[in-house]
Amino acid sequence: LAGVASGAFSGLAAMPGPPAVVYYLGAGTPPAQTRASLLLFFFVASVIAVPGLWLAGAIDGEVLWLTAISVPPMALGTWAGTAAFARLDHAQYRKIAIAVMAISAVLAGWRGLSVYL
Repeated sequence: LAGVASGAFSGLAAMPGPPAVVYYLGAGTPPAQTRASLLLFFFVASVIAVPGLWLAGAIDGEVLWLTAISVPPMALGTWAGTAAFARLDHAQYRKIAIAVMAISAVLAGWRGLSVYL
């Protein structure tokens, strides 16, 4: 069900992550396994998306430029997140992951609703 929901989220809003994150956080797996599974999930989802985006003409010079300038900050964030992850216990990890998801949901909802306000 989480996979179907992720696929629907990906097709509707290009956001496959929320159902997968909820699934992994609720599955009771160890934090390292949860983190590794989510990193692999997001990598595979991104790789699967690229051909469709290319065929749809959604990848152009501007997208490639934005991608190129986004990679260094993303790498820095990944490094910082990895350092923080090493210091957290299971309960802290779950609380922070849920808080980040909640903040992301509120911001995404606000952005979507702002069109109508």
